[in-house]
Amino acid sequence: MDLGSNFGVPSAGGPRSVVTLVTRLAPAGLDDVPAVSRVLDRLDLGLGVEVLRRDWTTREGFDPGKDAWVARDGGEVVGFAACYPGAFGEAAALDASLYPSLLDLVETRAIDRGDHTVSFLAEAESPLWGTLAGRSYAEEDSYFNLRLDLTGPRGPVPAGIDVRPAEGHEDERLVFELVTSCYADEPDFDRWRAWITMWTFDPELWLLGAVG
Repeated sequence: MDLGSNFGVPSAGGPRSVVTLVTRLAPAGLDDVPAVSRVLDRLDLGLGVEVLRRDWTTREGFDPGKDAWVARDGGEVVGFAACYPGAFGEAAALDASLYPSLLDLVETRAIDRGDHTVSFLAEAESPLWGTLAGRSYAEEDSYFNLRLDLTGPRGPVPAGIDVRPAEGHEDERLVFELVTSCYADEPDFDRWRAWITMWTFDPELWLLGAVG
């Protein structure tokens, strides 16, 4: 799919010339991971090339050639979109005008899979957020990014609580049960797991606190 925009450029002493800039949308491949990572980095959304590559190669039910697309301006990747299992979409673009076409691809793929809805994470008031609102997406949940200064002193673990790393996927069900006990509107386990693995999942970064 090619998206073309015509821009009139006056030539010196002659008639007006026209330059056409074409952005091409095509299925993504693993070779595109570094370029996609650069787009995410420029939007302050990056997780690193290796994290993204691992995510695309290990996510169950995800095939970049069928479920992800890149937008190229010439030879440069300037945007991408993905439709992940569990009806979760992702889109990022350096040019906001690409979002409608990227969302079309995600929505079409979700329909082909038999999904009745598709969800996105978008920063409030961002171009993606505005595009979603313009397509009648309804805000479902709000999240806050919390940051901690790890260079400062750390307080002791409360007495009687043992802290240990998560043991791979074996602890996912325990975490899910804890989350659902705190939030009444959490989805079922499969949908929750698809959400937590939307970007990447590294159980070594999960710490569990247990009493006794």
